[in-house]
Parts: sequence; structure tokens; C-alpha cells
Amino acid sequence: MRGRVYGVRGCMFLGMLILALRAFIHFESRSPHQAQESSSSSSSSSSASSSTGDVCEGRRVFVHELPTSFNTDLLQRCNKGLADWIDFCDHWVNDGFGQRVDNPEHWYATNNYLLEVMFHRRIVTYPCRTLNPWKAQIFFLPYYGGLEALEYLYGEKKHLRNSQGLDLVHWLEHNAAEIWSRHGGADHFMVLGRTAWDFFRQNETSWGTRLLQQVELAHVHALVLEKMPWEPMQEAVPYPTSFHPPSLSALQEWMQQVQIHQPYYSHFLQECMYVQSYANPTAIHQSWNHLRVRFWRAVVWRL
Repeated sequence: MRGRVYGVRGCMFLGMLILALRAFIHFESRSPHQAQESSSSSSSSSSASSSTGDVCEGRRVFVHELPTSFNTDLLQRCNKGLADWIDFCDHWVNDGFGQRVDNPEHWYATNNYLLEVMFHRRIVTYPCRTLNPWKAQIFFLPYYGGLEALEYLYGEKKHLRNSQGLDLVHWLEHNAAEIWSRHGGADHFMVLGRTAWDFFRQNETSWGTRLLQQVELAHVHALVLEKMPWEPMQEAVPYPTSFHPPSLSALQEWMQQVQIHQPYYSHFLQECMYVQSYANPTAIHQSWNHLRVRFWRAVVWRL
């Protein structure tokens, strides 16, 4: 695990954390008896914190210590353990970035669905993480709901798709009841490495689970790859790319090269869109392999 969040590789993590903090700007970390104190006392305390230069003021995050069955145990079942045709073992290494690509530098075989792992590995080393829940402004649920969904969508729990998330609620109600009930879960958030549509089931014959439809989780903010436009408790997160530069200079160098060869890349993307319009899976596979070779030539040989 990396010792700290640093460089451009931390930008996605920080961006997601900003989304979460923005959602909870109106919530305070005080205990019930502290909340009854006068506003003047609160103002004095706030001024004192500002004078000490506390960079974490209003930004403290508490990470729930969930049982490993909600997160890391799922990674141990990566080889067809959640769905009998899915093996993602190579993708969760390197803190969720996936296997390194030998050439060019700073590229990884990153899988979008490992977003939960990427964020979790970084939030635990976040400088403003607090181990005292009464000092936190927001609470993170390290729940790999996207990976767990594999078992509900494709595996042995297909008949239980309506119940995803209820085990999490049960744990919170019995192990963190005071914190969980303080704002009805509205000061909690989770990161899901799938689209919101995968967790919204319209009827018994439709796709998805009902994780985001559970009444008990209705006030929890969810950072997802794609949100439903009408849902205020969801925040859309950009799909992770395979490029993870370690510094701003490495990112700027890459951007300059892309700008130089922009016409070539634009043509490549147009061909990708054309490939996706094929109806024949074999044709798609062959054409995609052809385009992938051309792309890597552009990346490796032209830089």
C-alpha cells in the first residue's frame, strides 16, 4: 500500500473526496450534547481552530471498520468466486490500478470496476482521516458493493438481488447505531465501481439489484460511475483511465505528445466508434485487436 496520497495519482481520490465533502457541508461532527451548546461558544471554538492553522478543519473523515466480508474478502474470491466466468485477480493489484504495462511508463491495465479498491486504499492514508467518529464531518463506508453485486447479478445470489445492502444496514444498526442514526445516514457515503443503473431494479424481471433502493440507505450519498440525473444522493465519478502519472510534469509531457499527434488519435477514436457498431462479435474482436495494435504504436513509437 502506498504510504500517502501524492502527485497526480491522488487527483482522482481528492476529486471524489471533494464531491463527498461538498455533499456534507451542512453537517457538523459534534456529539448530541455538544450540539446544544450556544452558537457563541461554537464560534469561539471555530476561531480557535482557525488560529491554530488546522488544515483539517471541516474535512475530517471517519472510515468505518466494516467486517472484511464487505470488502477485502471479496478480492480473495477474484478467480471466478463471485461469478463463474469472471476473473479479476490481475486487476486489484497495485492498489487497484492493475498490472503495470511494461511500455510506455505509468500505464496500468486498470479496470473500471475496481474503483472501490482504489478509493479505499487511499482514504485510509488520507491526512485528515480521524479515528474519533465525534470529530468527523463525514463517514466513509468501505463497502465493495460493485464487486459484491457480481454474486447477485451473475452468481449464487441471483434470487436475492432485492436484498443487496441489507447486511450492511444490519451491521451499522448493531455496531455503529449512534453515529449511523445521528443524521439518518446522511453524513455517510460510499463508492461503487459500477453505474447506478446496476443497483436500481424496476421490477422482478428487470436488470440490477436494489442496493440504491433500500429505504435504510436512502440518505447515503453514493459516488458511482454513472448517476441517475434525477437522484440528488448520487454523484457521478469519471471512469478511471489506465494512465496514472506520478507527477504533474509527467502528465504535462503526455498531454503535449497527445496534442502533437491529435489528428491521429482523433482518427483512432472515430474507428473505435465504428467498431462498436458491428453486430458480429467476431468482427468486433478482430477489429478491436487491430486498432489496439495501432494505438500502442502511436503511444510507444511516437513518444
